Amino acid sequence: MARGKGLLSDLQIRHWIKAGTPLAKVDGGGLTFTLSATGTAGWILRYSHGGRRRELSIGRYPDIGLADARGIATIKRAEIMQGRNPAADKQKAKATAAKGWTVRALVKDYQVKKLVSLAESTQVTYGRHLKRIENRLGALTVREVEASDVIALIEASSLTWSESNMLLITTKCVFTHA
Repeated sequence: MARGKGLLSDLQIRHWIKAGTPLAKVDGGGLTFTLSATGTAGWILRYSHGGRRRELSIGRYPDIGLADARGIATIKRAEIMQGRNPAADKQKAKATAAKGWTVRALVKDYQVKKLVSLAESTQVTYGRHLKRIENRLGALTVREVEASDVIALIEASSLTWSESNMLLITTKCVFTHA
């Protein structure tokens, strides 16, 4: 892609990352480079579908470089022109993939993506309850778990009221993550 007005360069992006100031810079055609306050850099494709403004996360920089982000954006814009909604397609694909997940896989995903960002004391408490969830419900698929399974988990654990409540909270967090 030839460099024109409004297009970004790898050099600019590296300077912005080094500066660490949160920003959003448009490359053109809806492709936007973003840098968060925490230093996470990524690509967003902004577009309209069905008369509404939408956003599709393309990926993180430097995992996806400028040239790759432009290529992906071009493909996604072609899909949009064909009447498809890439953000909705991505959500559907994610939901379909999650249908086959076991509770054990869900717990592992939760530990990697969510638990690490919590306070250390919360990690210890949730970690203890995640083991209980995994031991009791781990072999079930996420779709198979019913309220009665969660009740049985809590009742079988023979915990104090406050620990039972924390087990319930942890279970809610894991299934909300799903």
